[in-house]
Amino acid sequence: MKILIVDDHEENLYLLQSLLQGNGHEVFSAENGVEALKILEAGGIEMIISDILMPIMDGFQLCRNVKTSETLRNIPFIVYTATYTDSQDECLALNMGADRFIVKPCEPDVFMQIVHEAIAAARRGECSPKEKQPCEAEISRMYSERLVKKLENKVLEAEQELRKRQEAEKALQMSLDEKTQLILELYHRTRNNMQVIISILTLYAGTYKEEYVQAMVKNTVNRIQAMAMVHDKLYQSQNLSSINMDEYIFDLSQLLEQSHNLKPGKVKLSFDLEPVPALIDIVVPCGLVLNELISNALEHAFPDDRVGEIQIGLHRTAEDGIVSISVSDNGVGLPAGFDYRNSTTIGLPTVIAIVKLQLQGDIVFKEEKGLSCTIRFQNNLYRKRI
Repeated sequence: MKILIVDDHEENLYLLQSLLQGNGHEVFSAENGVEALKILEAGGIEMIISDILMPIMDGFQLCRNVKTSETLRNIPFIVYTATYTDSQDECLALNMGADRFIVKPCEPDVFMQIVHEAIAAARRGECSPKEKQPCEAEISRMYSERLVKKLENKVLEAEQELRKRQEAEKALQMSLDEKTQLILELYHRTRNNMQVIISILTLYAGTYKEEYVQAMVKNTVNRIQAMAMVHDKLYQSQNLSSINMDEYIFDLSQLLEQSHNLKPGKVKLSFDLEPVPALIDIVVPCGLVLNELISNALEHAFPDDRVGEIQIGLHRTAEDGIVSISVSDNGVGLPAGFDYRNSTTIGLPTVIAIVKLQLQGDIVFKEEKGLSCTIRFQNNLYRKRI
């Protein structure tokens, strides 16, 4: 038998088609009543199985069109639906001329038994519209009531679903807030732990009178401070993964100046800093590099009573996103014959290693009326993780 199934859900069409074809029937399909009528006009269809709620033309209207048509009225019409269904839907469908009303879900063997009963009834000529049907006005009233009821149910379901995207969103936001607080707490505790380490080192250094021990501790403390400041700024920031490098460089420079206890007016710090946001993966190594460069300039560029200026710059090129950081002074420069690449101290070799390995950049030293150092690197080396 040639059966037309009408449903706007692809999954429903597929399941029905598989079931009917498995029982030896030839199946045609449509997604709404208008498409179904076009197929019916071509002729040959021997049974219709239709859902109710569909776009353009629903199952009720399709049933009414079929059962009021002289050429289509004897085709068995089965309503197969589950959306917002109650007994009044079945009453309306049967009053419109439907031969059977099946509520989803239905076991396959039960469904096929009803289909075969409808086929047998059709062959006995028992599928024509009943003689005593409600008048057109009554059917229209019933149809309007059922349609409004279904739309109300659909709106109610949509409101319930919306209430679930809002509750889920609220739960997600709460979870995000909790994770944000945990991350902030992690930054805060990391910074505090570093301060504890600094305090221990300072107390330990106090037990020694040797100047080289004091200098070693001070340099170590400054390096830890450079990293601690990154976590402190992340803790204070609205952004959990990046900070403004220009603000960080300014504050770090001020901290280093204070830590060296220079005479007032001996060294002037000047800044040319462009706003550049950067991830913690970039800022931490930059902080260690700046700590060494600025500390070296403060300690060695202006010996005795010499005064001078340290210029610190930060710029980013718009074309390729390369960041450049420079530290320049107008001091005495490097000692004669000094090779920074083969220095025996830990400072400059560490700077070069950090720039090359962690920042994957390059570093250039120039001696012109003092010493200048410029490092260049890409700001997109690392992926944002938070």
